[in-house]
Amino acid sequence: MKVYRENETIYFSKDGIEKLGYTNYTPELWDIISKVTWTVKNDAMGTPKYIKSNQLKKTLHQVVIDYYFSEEVRKDAYSKEFIIEHLDNERFNCKISNLYFLKKLTNTYKGWYFDKKSQESIPIVSVKMFHIIETQRFQITAAFNYPFTNPETGNILSVIKLLYDTPYGIVFQDAETLLNSILDIMKLDVIELRKILRFKDIKIEEYEHIQSSGDNITLKSGNCVIKDGKAYIIQEFDDNMELISSAYEKDWA
Repeated sequence: MKVYRENETIYFSKDGIEKLGYTNYTPELWDIISKVTWTVKNDAMGTPKYIKSNQLKKTLHQVVIDYYFSEEVRKDAYSKEFIIEHLDNERFNCKISNLYFLKKLTNTYKGWYFDKKSQESIPIVSVKMFHIIETQRFQITAAFNYPFTNPETGNILSVIKLLYDTPYGIVFQDAETLLNSILDIMKLDVIELRKILRFKDIKIEEYEHIQSSGDNITLKSGNCVIKDGKAYIIQEFDDNMELISSAYEKDWA
């Protein structure tokens, strides 16, 4: 397996699959990772499950957690029936923003319900959770692929970002509540969200309206245009272009 760095990310590739797995780059973490051999651990059905190092006797997500929290913290969490949770359910995404501790029973429930439902809901909305190690905060992002109107402004919503200073368990509960509230009634009441969710702060991004045709030019989904010196990607609400995720806000505390 090849291990290499691009900017602030360490990537793992195998058998022609570029960026099979990835994690954060720091000089210290790179020093740990680059000195050992890595392989892919398969499950009982032969499906790739985790990236691991036989020399370290650890999976990649264990190495990352140990680096940021310590091996002692991880083993203590294991003894209390916590597991290392991949927040987006992508087992090869081992960035620290995607890793945290969760009770094993809750993780099982999350996998059977929330992870499946959130994946199925992407044509409507993509709800993701993030752990930001630098601020010790969590964030939830909701990226919209269906035209929901912000009742406070009358404009079409693009992304909602929620900041949390609560334990991860509460963040997960709110992510589930947010997803269900959107899917159950197929509308989003930002005013109501302020009442039912326990976030510390909220940021709302709305779609910029850009004339789709003129001067004998028709703009299509995926086209890039410049308006007032700013670049925009044209997105139409169809199956050809979807927001899979929205990045979290750095230095938001």
